[in-house]
Amino acid sequence: MKNVRYKTVLITGAASGIGYYTALEFARARAELILTDVNEKDLKKTADKCEKLGANVLTYVVDVSDRGQVGHMARDIDKKNLSVDILINNAGIGYLGDFCETSYDTWESLVNVNVWGTLHHVYAFLPGMIKKGQGQIVNVSSGQAFFRLPTWGAYTVTKLASGGFSEILHYELAPLGIKVTTVYPYLVNTHFYDTMSTDTFGAKMVKKYMHFFANEPQTVARKVFRAAVKGKRIEMVNVFNYVGYYMRFIPFVPCIVSKVAYWFLGKTPEALGAPKRPGRCAAFKKMVRERRLGFSLDEVMTGEHEFAPGHGPDGKKFMEFRANWGTRHITKWLNPWSRDFMSNHLSGTVTIEGLCKDAPMKGKLELKYFTERKLRYTFAFDVDGKKYEYTGEKVNLWPWNLPVTHTTCYGTLRLAGTDKVVSRSITYFRFCTMPAFLLSTRLC
Repeated sequence: MKNVRYKTVLITGAASGIGYYTALEFARARAELILTDVNEKDLKKTADKCEKLGANVLTYVVDVSDRGQVGHMARDIDKKNLSVDILINNAGIGYLGDFCETSYDTWESLVNVNVWGTLHHVYAFLPGMIKKGQGQIVNVSSGQAFFRLPTWGAYTVTKLASGGFSEILHYELAPLGIKVTTVYPYLVNTHFYDTMSTDTFGAKMVKKYMHFFANEPQTVARKVFRAAVKGKRIEMVNVFNYVGYYMRFIPFVPCIVSKVAYWFLGKTPEALGAPKRPGRCAAFKKMVRERRLGFSLDEVMTGEHEFAPGHGPDGKKFMEFRANWGTRHITKWLNPWSRDFMSNHLSGTVTIEGLCKDAPMKGKLELKYFTERKLRYTFAFDVDGKKYEYTGEKVNLWPWNLPVTHTTCYGTLRLAGTDKVVSRSITYFRFCTMPAFLLSTRLC
C-alpha cells in the first residue's frame, strides 16, 4: 500500500463491477482517485463510498469511446495540476451471438469501447507519464483471449486486440520507466452479462448458473490492485485461464472445445436461415422425444446413526440405504425451467440398526448444485405402522472438493408430519463401490 499512497489513480468503468471494487481497494490504500463512467448516478455512489474510506475523489461522466470527451477530461485534470500515476482501463462491454447475426453497429460499439476506449486513455495520459519518467498502465482484457469460443467471436476479437496491444506496450514503455500490466479476468459475477442475448438453451443455462463458476468482482479487484502495486506484467486471475492458454499448444484440444461449445451455445442452421437438414443425431433425438428416454443408477450409502433421547438405545449404530435413482424424462431433467430439473425419483431399502432392516422406501434425490451447492436425499418408509421421513444432504459442493463433499451425507430422521427428530446420521459413499455404481448406469 505504501506504493500507491497519495498517488493519483484513474479508473474507468468505476460505477459497478470490477471497477467499483477496484476503486474501493485503492481508496483503502489512501490513493487519490479519479473515477469515470457513463452512469452518473452509480458513479456518485462509488465516489461517496470511497470518500467514506478516506480517499479524495474526483469524478467525470465520460464515454470512453468518445475521443473528444476523454481529451477534454485529460485537459481538465491537467488544469487542476494533477497527473495520473496509475491508469486502469477497466471499462468494457460484452456480447454473445453468432457472427451471422452480429450487426455492424454491434461491432462498432464493441471496438469503440473495448479497443478505442483503451487507446484514447493511453494516448491522453501517456505523455505525462513519459515526462515524469514513471507510471503504471493496467489494461483489463478477458480470459476469452485464450478460450476463443464460438458465439463470443466479436467480443473475443476486441479483447484479443486490447490484450495483444497491452502486452506489446509493456516492452515498448519499460525503457521509459513505465510499467504496463495486462489483466485477464475469467468469468465474473457482475451485471456485465445482463445485456447479452440468450436465445439458445445453452446460453440460458450458462447465464442462469454462471455464478457457480464465476469469480466474484471483489476477488478480481483485489488481484487488479495487487498486480498494479507489484507492477506485474501479466495477471491471469483464475487458474482456468492457464488451462485456456496451455491447451492451445495441443492442436486437437481447441478444436474439440470449440465444437462442443458451439453445439451447446450456438443456434441451429435453421434458426440462422439455412435449409433444414437431417442431423446425425436425429434418431437419438426422436427417441428422447417419443420414448421419454431416461437413466437410472444404483447407489449404496453406509455409515452410522445415533438415536435422539427416548427413541432408541444409546450409542452409535449402523445405518445403510440402497437407492436406485434417476429420471424417466431426460429432457425435463436438463431443463432449468422444468419442475423436474435435476430432480430424480428414488427407491430402494434402508437399514437403521435398532429400528428397521431393509425397509422399502421411496422419495427423491435433488441435485441442487447451482442454486444451493447441495445434493439432497428425501425418502419415506414405514416401520410397525409408523411412518418416518429421512432427509440427507451432501453440502458445500465446490469443484475443488467434490471427492470429499460427494461422499459424505448428513441425515436427519423424523416422524412423518412432525418435527420430532428420531435419529441423526452420517453416511458415506465408499470408493470401493464406485465400479458397481458406474456399471449400474442404464437407459430406461
